Amino acid sequence: MANKLVFLAHNRWSGGGIIPPELRNIDDLGGWMNKAIQHFKLIGKNYTQYLTTDNELIGQEKANLILLLENLLGGIFVFRDYLAKYTNEGEEPVNVLANAACVVRLDTKTWEGKGVLPLLKQPLPKTFADWYNTVLMPGMKNIFVRYAEAAKDTVLTPDEREKNILGLEQLAADILQCINVISSQDISF
Repeated sequence: MANKLVFLAHNRWSGGGIIPPELRNIDDLGGWMNKAIQHFKLIGKNYTQYLTTDNELIGQEKANLILLLENLLGGIFVFRDYLAKYTNEGEEPVNVLANAACVVRLDTKTWEGKGVLPLLKQPLPKTFADWYNTVLMPGMKNIFVRYAEAAKDTVLTPDEREKNILGLEQLAADILQCINVISSQDISF
């Protein structure tokens, strides 16, 4: 069982979550990417549904959004791990996570990690819709576009892997910051 995600002084974080069954393994990368996109869209759909009843998020609705974001984060870490272990035929493995911003351990069903978040971008999005549409959605799009560009020639160089991993870490940091803002109630909905 993963420890609850907590945010500490000096932008440090620690904890983990569940990796959704559909995001646990990457046997078919295209299929996995489609499932990750579906999971991301589910976050937006649930947010919209929660607002239709009373135009605000109450405790359980916020907790559900945080859980969905933590689950997506687990999937992002699975993709990061997949890229870190990837090698081309005849290539020696390279530790592309040597300069990683966080340390994450994946089990079959859970993830556990710790790290330091980069300084928050200014100005901060003021609503969850802003986080979703102006930070998280472009981040999701960028990781898949960046990977597709790198994989065009069917060879992923260590430099391309490292750049993809940096993009995944930025998205992970954005998701973590969004979770922190939601849990600290420094956001309107």
